[in-house]
Amino acid sequence: ISHARQKNVAQANRSSRDFERIFADFFAGHDFTGERIVDLGPGQWDFGRMVAERGGRCEGVDNDPAVLELGTYLGMTVHDANLRTFDPTPFAGQLDGLFCKFAVNAFWHKNDADRAAFTASLDRMLTPQGWGWVAPWNGRPKEGVDDDAARRILAAQRDAFAAVGWTAYELTETQAQDYGMGGRVENHPLFIRGLELADGPRLSRAM
Repeated sequence: ISHARQKNVAQANRSSRDFERIFADFFAGHDFTGERIVDLGPGQWDFGRMVAERGGRCEGVDNDPAVLELGTYLGMTVHDANLRTFDPTPFAGQLDGLFCKFAVNAFWHKNDADRAAFTASLDRMLTPQGWGWVAPWNGRPKEGVDDDAARRILAAQRDAFAAVGWTAYELTETQAQDYGMGGRVENHPLFIRGLELADGPRLSRAM
């Protein structure tokens, strides 16, 4: 994994504390037994390992050879695909859960229609009772997107998830850091479907 393209993924001795916090806050009472889950951008496979320890089956989508090799070594099912051009259609209606931490981006899409279509295709990966946890990495491109355009694009991302029935939250800076999602980004959104948060963290609805 030390040869991974992303510096944070390539840190072989990186702590799994952020994933432990995510599990404690969002999945403490969740029964993973027999579930089929896909992790978009699995990194060091922390989430997948924790799912496997709890009786579930986690597959990963990435195009980093080091990430795919680690997944294969761990006995995970790997799917070699660039998340910028990933087509979720083959998974339609098959998944019990979809997880994505800091691996998709609102600014990757050409327009609002493409953004909405991609979001809807993610939602369609799930069974009717399936759950979703998606926290995008919304780093803004260095050129071509001014402040007004950025605000509109981020609002369009929220609208796209809302249109398919997901709830949008905005994490505080502290929460984002606790879950391993700091850095230079435009916001800290979290989109959730089908998870009970009664005993979880205090989250603010995105406006």
